[in-house]
Amino acid sequence: MKTFIFLLSVAVFGFNTSNGFSQERIEIKKDKKVTVYQAFKTITKESGFSFIYPDGLFKNAPKVELKKGIIEVETLLDNILSGSNVDFKLTENKSIIISPSISPKSKASKLVKQQKFEVSGVVSDENGQPLPGANILEKGTSNGTQTDFDGNFTLEVNNENAVLVVPILGF
Repeated sequence: MKTFIFLLSVAVFGFNTSNGFSQERIEIKKDKKVTVYQAFKTITKESGFSFIYPDGLFKNAPKVELKKGIIEVETLLDNILSGSNVDFKLTENKSIIISPSISPKSKASKLVKQQKFEVSGVVSDENGQPLPGANILEKGTSNGTQTDFDGNFTLEVNNENAVLVVPILGF
């Protein structure tokens, strides 16, 4: 009976969220001052996260300072984007969605006024093969998602006539 309780305890306490996607750490090899875009490239290279954000969002943003050491991705993003008027969200499929901040008052009024439409589909190449990991963006917004392993996606858009953009190298 003691052995059973011991094994049960080991099994139950062995499951934890210590390696959750928002707690992933990256190593910065040396102190440097870089653009926001270069900081994103460093995060992508070290962690495998991909970024989704409106084109030109950080066009005139000041350079950010990266300090040597090991840091969690979420903490690093807080540091990089602290002076910006943007919000970010880490998703389970290793994407980071960055969008302009909306004040709480206007956010509430937008939620009341906007009706959402769900769009789903499959992204495939000319031979019908699914394209996993493709980004799907609602044109003119920071609203987006990424395809799963089978090329499937689901996205809520603000307008039934929304245009979806799928930027993929080589296509």
